[in-house]
Amino acid sequence: MNDQAVQSILSLVNAPHASGYVSRLGGKDRASILLTFSLDARNEWKYGILENSRYAKFHWDTNQKLSLITGKFKMRKRLCKDIEAVALTIRKALSNPKGDK
Repeated sequence: MNDQAVQSILSLVNAPHASGYVSRLGGKDRASILLTFSLDARNEWKYGILENSRYAKFHWDTNQKLSLITGKFKMRKRLCKDIEAVALTIRKALSNPKGDK
């Protein structure tokens, strides 16, 4: 998992707000990717706070499990073996919000 993987996922999901980074908190051999998406542009967030938008935060770990950490969407943990699978799963999750804006 590297910065290039993060950029690939962000470009494949194509959300109004997208950010991500590689976390090496568990060491180089246990790096994971943390991703944040919002269906609302940053200037539309009430008081400029991400959590006031239709947002989601995801974690893709070294075991290839993609988890929804927090957000206003529904998703179960999934095994995603490559970047394309991660992007597809996130796009599906973002199309299934819990509530409206």
